[in-house]
Amino acid sequence: MKYKMIGDKLFVRLEEGEEIVSKLEQVLEDEGIHAGSFQGIGAVSKATLGHYSLKSKDYSEQELNQPLEIVSLQGTVSGEGVHPHACLGTKDMETYGGHLVEAVVAATCEVIVKPEPGSLDRYHDEEIGLDLLDI
Repeated sequence: MKYKMIGDKLFVRLEEGEEIVSKLEQVLEDEGIHAGSFQGIGAVSKATLGHYSLKSKDYSEQELNQPLEIVSLQGTVSGEGVHPHACLGTKDMETYGGHLVEAVVAATCEVIVKPEPGSLDRYHDEEIGLDLLDI
Protein backbone atom coordinates (compact mmCIF):
# COMPACT_ATOMS: atom_id res chain seq x y z
CA MET A 1 0.00 0.00 0.00
CA LYS A 2 1.21 3.46 -0.86
CA TYR A 3 -0.42 6.79 -0.09
CA LYS A 4 0.11 10.54 0.02
CA MET A 5 -1.79 13.72 0.75
CA ILE A 6 -2.39 16.08 -2.14
CA GLY A 7 -4.25 19.21 -1.11
CA ASP A 8 -7.05 18.16 1.20
CA LYS A 9 -7.32 14.57 -0.09
CA LEU A 10 -5.48 11.36 0.74
CA PHE A 11 -4.70 9.22 -2.32
CA VAL A 12 -4.24 5.52 -1.53
CA ARG A 13 -3.04 2.78 -3.88
CA LEU A 14 -3.53 -0.78 -2.70
CA GLU A 15 -1.58 -3.57 -4.34
CA GLU A 16 -2.29 -7.13 -5.44
CA GLY A 17 -3.10 -9.44 -2.53
CA GLU A 18 -3.90 -6.70 -0.02
CA GLU A 19 -7.25 -6.72 1.78
CA ILE A 20 -9.06 -3.43 1.08
CA VAL A 21 -11.07 -2.79 4.27
CA SER A 22 -8.31 -3.56 6.78
CA LYS A 23 -5.62 -1.69 4.81
CA LEU A 24 -7.85 1.36 4.43
CA GLU A 25 -8.57 1.34 8.16
CA GLN A 26 -4.84 1.01 8.85
CA VAL A 27 -3.87 4.07 6.81
CA LEU A 28 -6.67 6.15 8.32
CA GLU A 29 -5.53 5.21 11.82
CA ASP A 30 -1.88 5.91 10.93
CA GLU A 31 -2.85 9.34 9.58
CA GLY A 32 -5.22 10.15 12.46
CA ILE A 33 -8.28 10.52 10.21
CA HIS A 34 -11.51 9.98 12.19
CA ALA A 35 -14.08 11.69 9.96
CA GLY A 36 -14.65 11.85 6.23
CA SER A 37 -15.65 9.94 3.15
CA PHE A 38 -13.95 7.93 0.42
CA GLN A 39 -14.42 6.57 -3.07
CA GLY A 40 -12.45 4.14 -5.17
CA ILE A 41 -12.00 1.95 -8.22
CA GLY A 42 -9.93 -1.10 -9.11
CA ALA A 43 -10.25 -4.87 -9.28
CA VAL A 44 -10.53 -7.72 -6.78
CA SER A 45 -9.85 -11.44 -6.96
CA LYS A 46 -12.51 -12.23 -4.35
CA ALA A 47 -14.89 -10.33 -2.10
CA THR A 48 -17.55 -10.78 0.54
CA LEU A 49 -20.62 -8.53 0.38
CA GLY A 50 -23.27 -8.12 3.03
CA HIS A 51 -26.93 -7.14 2.95
CA TYR A 52 -28.66 -5.87 6.09
CA SER A 53 -32.21 -6.98 6.91
CA LEU A 54 -34.24 -4.51 8.95
CA LYS A 55 -36.65 -7.33 9.79
CA SER A 56 -34.11 -9.77 11.28
CA LYS A 57 -31.57 -7.06 12.23
CA ASP A 58 -28.62 -8.95 10.84
CA TYR A 59 -26.46 -9.25 7.76
CA SER A 60 -26.56 -12.01 5.21
CA GLU A 61 -23.26 -12.42 3.38
CA GLN A 62 -22.26 -13.68 -0.02
CA GLU A 63 -18.72 -14.66 -0.98
CA LEU A 64 -17.70 -13.96 -4.55
CA ASN A 65 -14.66 -16.02 -5.56
CA GLN A 66 -13.98 -14.64 -9.02
CA PRO A 67 -12.23 -11.70 -10.65
CA LEU A 68 -14.40 -8.60 -10.30
CA GLU A 69 -14.08 -5.00 -11.38
CA ILE A 70 -14.75 -2.40 -8.68
CA VAL A 71 -17.42 -0.36 -10.43
CA SER A 72 -17.87 1.79 -7.33
CA LEU A 73 -16.39 1.81 -3.84
CA GLN A 74 -17.59 4.43 -1.41
CA GLY A 75 -18.21 4.97 2.24
CA THR A 76 -17.87 6.98 5.41
CA VAL A 77 -15.09 7.29 7.95
CA SER A 78 -15.60 7.55 11.71
CA GLY A 79 -13.50 6.92 14.79
CA GLU A 80 -14.70 3.31 14.67
CA GLY A 81 -13.28 2.81 11.15
CA VAL A 82 -14.79 2.68 7.69
CA HIS A 83 -18.28 1.81 6.51
CA PRO A 84 -17.71 0.69 2.90
CA HIS A 85 -20.22 -0.18 0.19
CA ALA A 86 -19.27 -1.53 -3.23
CA CYS A 87 -20.66 -2.39 -6.62
CA LEU A 88 -18.61 -5.14 -8.26
CA GLY A 89 -18.87 -6.18 -11.92
CA THR A 90 -18.28 -9.54 -13.59
CA LYS A 91 -16.72 -10.23 -17.01
CA ASP A 92 -20.31 -10.68 -18.27
CA MET A 93 -21.13 -7.12 -17.15
CA GLU A 94 -23.36 -8.31 -14.29
CA THR A 95 -23.04 -6.55 -10.95
CA TYR A 96 -23.21 -7.36 -7.27
CA GLY A 97 -23.59 -4.69 -4.62
CA GLY A 98 -23.81 -4.20 -0.89
CA HIS A 99 -21.81 -3.63 2.27
CA LEU A 100 -18.18 -4.56 1.59
CA VAL A 101 -17.16 -6.99 4.33
CA GLU A 102 -13.77 -7.78 2.79
CA ALA A 103 -12.08 -7.91 -0.60
CA VAL A 104 -8.65 -8.89 -1.90
CA VAL A 105 -7.06 -6.66 -4.54
CA ALA A 106 -6.41 -8.35 -7.90
CA ALA A 107 -4.33 -5.76 -9.78
CA THR A 108 -4.78 -2.46 -7.98
CA CYS A 109 -7.29 -0.45 -6.00
CA GLU A 110 -7.18 3.34 -5.99
CA VAL A 111 -9.00 5.13 -3.19
CA ILE A 112 -9.41 8.86 -2.63
CA VAL A 113 -10.18 9.81 0.97
CA LYS A 114 -11.70 13.22 1.78
CA PRO A 115 -10.75 13.74 5.44
CA GLU A 116 -12.70 16.21 7.54
CA PRO A 117 -11.49 17.97 10.68
CA GLY A 118 -12.56 16.53 14.00
CA SER A 119 -13.99 13.13 14.71
CA LEU A 120 -17.24 11.29 14.10
CA ASP A 121 -18.42 8.57 16.43
CA ARG A 122 -21.11 5.91 16.09
CA TYR A 123 -23.80 4.77 18.49
CA HIS A 124 -25.89 1.63 18.43
CA ASP A 125 -29.54 2.26 17.52
CA GLU A 126 -31.58 -0.56 19.09
CA GLU A 127 -34.64 0.02 16.90
CA ILE A 128 -32.73 -0.21 13.62
CA GLY A 129 -30.04 -2.55 14.93
CA LEU A 130 -27.13 -0.67 13.37
CA ASP A 131 -24.29 1.56 14.53
CA LEU A 132 -25.23 5.00 13.19
CA LEU A 133 -23.17 8.16 12.85
CA ASP A 134 -23.57 10.25 16.00
CA ILE A 135 -24.40 13.63 14.48
